[in-house]
Amino acid sequence: MKTTIFIDWGIWRVIASTWVITEYAKQNGETHVITPHVSVFWGNKDIIVHSNDDRRIFSELINTSDKYIELEPYKMIEFFKEWKHIINCMSIQLWLWDNFYNPIMFLSEKEDIDAKTYCKGKNIILIQPFGSSVWTNNDGDDTYRSMKLGFAYELWHRLSELWYIVIQVWVNQLEVWTMQQLNTDIRNIIALAKYSKHTIGCDSFLNHARKAFWLNNISLRAGTDEKRFWYADDIIIREHEFKEYVPLRLPINDFELYNINCWTNNFSDKSIDLILSNINII
Repeated sequence: MKTTIFIDWGIWRVIASTWVITEYAKQNGETHVITPHVSVFWGNKDIIVHSNDDRRIFSELINTSDKYIELEPYKMIEFFKEWKHIINCMSIQLWLWDNFYNPIMFLSEKEDIDAKTYCKGKNIILIQPFGSSVWTNNDGDDTYRSMKLGFAYELWHRLSELWYIVIQVWVNQLEVWTMQQLNTDIRNIIALAKYSKHTIGCDSFLNHARKAFWLNNISLRAGTDEKRFWYADDIIIREHEFKEYVPLRLPINDFELYNINCWTNNFSDKSIDLILSNINII
C-alpha cells in the first residue's frame, strides 16, 4: 500500500511527528511525506520525503496513492481540551492507537562529528528567545512564544558571567542583539542541540530537537502548554498561568485571548534564578 502524508506546519511540529510517521511506515509499507521542512526527514530510510513546492505532487504522488492523510492535530477535540499530547493525537490520526513516540532524527556522520567537535570542551547553551510570531517593532508576541527582549538580554548576561557560551539559534529578523547568533542551517542547529550542555526556549522547537536524542530542555512556559507539547522530563518554568478558550485559534477569540494573556511572557529574575539552579550553577 502506498500512503502519502501531508504536514504543513512549523518545523517543531514536523520534528515531533518523525517517529510517529516512521512507525506508520514500518507497519504499512511505502510512505511518502510532503512538507516544507524536508531536511527533518533526511537520513530516514523508512520515509520518502517531498517538498510541497513540487508542482508534480498531485499528479505523480497524491493521485497515485492508495491513501492520503493530512496530519493535523488541531482538528481534534482531544487536543483542544488538553486531554492528549500532540504526539498522541498524531498517533490516533495515523491509526496507531493512542501511543506515544518520541521524535527521531538521523544525523549524517559529518553533521554529528562537526557538532561534537564544535562543542567539545565548551560550556555551550543554545537559547531560542523568540518564536516565529515575534513582532520585530515592539518586542511583542501575540502568541506569547517569545521572551521579552530585556529579559532575554539579562538571561544572556547572567549566563555569560558564569562562563557559558550562549548562542541564539533563532533570530527572526531581530538584528540589534548582543547575543552570539548562529548562522547555519537547521540540521546543524539540531546537531548542536545534541551536544550542547543545555538548551533553553520559550517556544518548543528546542525541546522537540533535544528529545530526538533523548535529552531534556529547559522550557519557559507562557502560551505554549506543557500538557500538549512538552515532555515528562523537561524542566518547565512558569510565572503566570495562561487562560485559554476552547477551541483555540478562532479569529473571534484572538483579541480577547490576547487581552487576558498579554502578560504571561513577562518573565522576571525569578525565572532566571530557577534556570540557573536547574543547570546546577548556583
